[in-house]
Amino acid sequence: AGCVEPPNEEQALKCGSIVLPLLVRAYESAVQPSVRKGALALMSRLVSLCSPSLLHMLVSRSAYGSQPEEVRAKASPSKSPSKLRKALSYCAKEFSQVLVDLLATLLASEQDSTILLLALGIVREAMSKDAAHFFPRMLRQGVISHVEALAAGAPASPTATPSELVLLARAIVEQTLHERACTPAGTVGELRAAAEAVVRLFLPGVNGREPTESEQREAVAGLVRFLEEEEAVSPFELEMAGVVDALLVFLLAHESGQASLALRDPLVARRRVLLAALLTCGECAGGDSPEAPAIILARKLQAILASVERLPVYSHTLPGTGNSLELLKRPLRVHLRRAPGEEELLDLSGKALKMEPLATVSMLEDLLSRKVEPQWHDKERADLAFVKKLQANEAAGTALELTHERDFDECGLVHWVGTNGLTQPWVNPGQLGLMAVSSSDGKSIPYGKLHDILSRDAEPRNCHSKDRPNSWFAIDLGIWIAPTKYTLRHARGYGKSALREWQLQGSRGVAWTTLRAHAHDEALAEPGSTHTWDVPPTAGDTEGWRHLRVLQVGRNGAGKHYLSLSGFEVYGRVTRVTADQPGREMLRLDAAAR
Repeated sequence: AGCVEPPNEEQALKCGSIVLPLLVRAYESAVQPSVRKGALALMSRLVSLCSPSLLHMLVSRSAYGSQPEEVRAKASPSKSPSKLRKALSYCAKEFSQVLVDLLATLLASEQDSTILLLALGIVREAMSKDAAHFFPRMLRQGVISHVEALAAGAPASPTATPSELVLLARAIVEQTLHERACTPAGTVGELRAAAEAVVRLFLPGVNGREPTESEQREAVAGLVRFLEEEEAVSPFELEMAGVVDALLVFLLAHESGQASLALRDPLVARRRVLLAALLTCGECAGGDSPEAPAIILARKLQAILASVERLPVYSHTLPGTGNSLELLKRPLRVHLRRAPGEEELLDLSGKALKMEPLATVSMLEDLLSRKVEPQWHDKERADLAFVKKLQANEAAGTALELTHERDFDECGLVHWVGTNGLTQPWVNPGQLGLMAVSSSDGKSIPYGKLHDILSRDAEPRNCHSKDRPNSWFAIDLGIWIAPTKYTLRHARGYGKSALREWQLQGSRGVAWTTLRAHAHDEALAEPGSTHTWDVPPTAGDTEGWRHLRVLQVGRNGAGKHYLSLSGFEVYGRVTRVTADQPGREMLRLDAAAR
């Protein structure tokens, strides 16, 4: 009520500056049409109730600075740099610009007649009360162009009432726009000339040859100068001037008779020219913008796409549909249910998956097939290919020899088991029960998972035991091996905590035997560093060892007792394989060790 020629204008200004930006954000983030209509209806009502002077003061404020502290605290992302940049960009805008941006996107892409009428109502109120402030902004963002198109009878929606929309749009044009020039000739004219200069380089019969690199740089520079500042050109002006088409011509134009191989070098060279120009920071080029033109261009192209793209989304859980580009930011939740009568697939009924909106059905099928179809490692141990191969070797009196080539190659035992004898893509054998990992801390460790000890990921895991003397990690291989070499990888998280004093031990299920002792060994250094050591043969040993353990007998590089590992591999002569599941005997051995 304080917004109708209020007796306390300061209080009304404070109220409006809080509520209106929140309504804009509510509209942009909502999926349900009812919420979007409600937010827009409230915006329209508040704008209509404001006096011209109050509306001018209101929209001239920052869209973010007028928010109360508790709202700002919630809206200020502290973890994601991309979200922080978006928030800062939002903060810098006047609320009028935020509102005009919303209207431009809405009028271009919305198909709901009710929402279109509400948007036109906001345009009419804003133009009638503060045309000097709103007109140039609406002109640059294409709002005026969309209103004129509606007034001319251009169909806005197959379900809309054309007469009502057309009458309102014509009233806006006649009452507020007829005395104003609605063609942004200045910036658009200059931008169109720059775009045409790019296109002319590749017109058949005009140039007749591949433009030189200097000609390409000069033409591209004419476009890039408009992208050195965020507010230099609007997405509407960029689209209207034909810049998108010009960039496509620059990147893809070629003679129809050229072979694909002949295209390669010129096209790659053009991309280098364009990227070099777009990746030049504004401050480095003597401007005020800290961002490269490529970032500004990406934002403009995203805004253009949001204004023209139609993405209908149909859901049985939500009333109505949506078609905003904002829907791409929200993952979809899919609930699984096994078909009646299905007995071969694993039953994941009741489970839920999150998927990206642009994921295809085939991608979803591939993901689900790996989850519900039995995999090779789901078979009984006796039916696994690598177990059968080792049993055949044992029956024939032969042994599998695994020889080291380089750190974490594809020749070690852990990789061999994790690929089912080199027949399948790699899986972590410790994660799937093909090998069993245990530690001095029991079933869990303070950082990471026990199976991370066997990780072969490109980046090391943050995997550490507790800070206790004589910390250890042990592996039940499920296979007997006489080791000749073994490889370790230092974990990430603590850069100076690499092993210095430790022992590699083996066991056949009764006691631990030291296979190699390390003292003041500084082979491991930075996180992710690796090294391979020889393992001296054990006199009279023909059977090998089933269990291997890394026991830290002193302090690590940081002077602490916690054990840091994120990679283990062993090489040597494999003598036989066990029929029982790895891990069962480890429990008994761990209890004896404790």
